[in-house]
Amino acid sequence: MKTPNLGLNLIDRTSPTTTYFDLEKYLDANWRAIDTKVGVAGGLAVLDADGKVPADQLNVKDPADASTTQKGIVQLTNATNSTSETLAPTAKALTTHAADAVKHTTAAERTLWNSGIIVRGVVPADFNSAIANGIYLVNATDWSAFINYPKNVEQGSAYTYGVLEVMTAGSGALSQTYRSHGQMEVWVRSAYNSGSGFASWQPWQRLLGLSDFNNLKQLSVDGKGVVAGAINGKGGNVSASNTHEELAAAITNLPVKRWAQGTFNGQSATAPNFSSGATMTVGVNNMSFSPTRVFIRVRLKDTSNVLYIEGFATATIPQTGDISMYGRFNNRLSLSSLTQQSGGFTCMVGSSRINDYAGSTSTAVIEAFEWFAYE
Repeated sequence: MKTPNLGLNLIDRTSPTTTYFDLEKYLDANWRAIDTKVGVAGGLAVLDADGKVPADQLNVKDPADASTTQKGIVQLTNATNSTSETLAPTAKALTTHAADAVKHTTAAERTLWNSGIIVRGVVPADFNSAIANGIYLVNATDWSAFINYPKNVEQGSAYTYGVLEVMTAGSGALSQTYRSHGQMEVWVRSAYNSGSGFASWQPWQRLLGLSDFNNLKQLSVDGKGVVAGAINGKGGNVSASNTHEELAAAITNLPVKRWAQGTFNGQSATAPNFSSGATMTVGVNNMSFSPTRVFIRVRLKDTSNVLYIEGFATATIPQTGDISMYGRFNNRLSLSSLTQQSGGFTCMVGSSRINDYAGSTSTAVIEAFEWFAYE
């Protein structure tokens, strides 16, 4: 028989007839077995000087690292953004994470999100009193019972059925947005709190909608049609379908009637005798075009400086537009034979003889002064 722990030999006492005692088997072998178990792992411990069992006498394995599937040693970390499944955060890491507003919802954000949009009920009679965040209902047959409602000089009043949305940015600024149901219009305005409440209200403005843009587009088309008609009336060839740039180019390219002015500084001529009229040719050669009509201030007098006629006479191409001047006793002063030349024109100035009471022996003198020429 053997002991269960050290495996020592035992005398079998179940048989009373056993009288033989084997000293080697039951004493010496047992002492040797005990001795081999002293101070080894799995055997009998020998305490060290501190009264403790040395580690080399213990049959103990090193513990494994902990994981999601087994118990074990856990490594601590201060990291707040780790994805490890074997590291555990320290108290410091948890505190850092709790203070990081970027990584989680803050109390201020929760308050804002939980506030939502509140339906405030029917709008007050004075729209200036609607200053709390939320939606106000507008349901009226007309605006007679209201003040400061959506309206302006150019666009009139808003439709009386809709909703008023009020939004504030803290206590310093506020915006009101009115959306009408029937006309699908949106009106906006804002107010500022200078310390004594919302008093600085801006005027209502209606936001432009699709119909407004369509109207503007049609006005643009109509306007281009009018401009195109004017251009074509001056010899152009455009239509309302042309772009603004094309219309502008057409205007630039229209033929322009140029004009110029100057003076002949009293250029003069005297008739050869009292029975003949005076003639002279005047001309200009420093212009950038050749005119088809000229106006010249001319004068008819006699050699004694008695004035008979003075004024602007006209000469044209064709000459059907020539205009002469006449005075008493059928005295005449005229322009004729307007001729275009490079850089200007030439023109003939002529007069009748001097006619006066009982005939006349005065000799005619003609003079030319300011002139105007037109292309």
